[in-house]
Amino acid sequence: MQNYRGWLRDGVLLAAAFGIGWWAHNTQPVKAQGQDVFFQLQGLNADAALTLYYPSQSSIYVYQGALAGNSEMQCNYIYKLGKPGGVVQRRNCGVPVLNPKEDQ
Repeated sequence: MQNYRGWLRDGVLLAAAFGIGWWAHNTQPVKAQGQDVFFQLQGLNADAALTLYYPSQSSIYVYQGALAGNSEMQCNYIYKLGKPGGVVQRRNCGVPVLNPKEDQ
């Protein structure tokens, strides 16, 4: 009987701690420092494309071949979005840098 009371006490304390933690948790989503970014990875092969959308810039960045080759990718295209129903401009990204770490 004594062992049963110990398990019961531990269970009640655990449930109380869980309940207090759940009640006190923050309901705001955690955001990374900086801009909001949305991403999509299309395909799981060598031709996969990684697409990054930055709402604050109204821009979509496309990285082709995201799952093949080097671990550092260069941007291929930038889509500049206008107002809804307006013109979408596609531009090539800048000239790739051979060693991007040196630019930082």
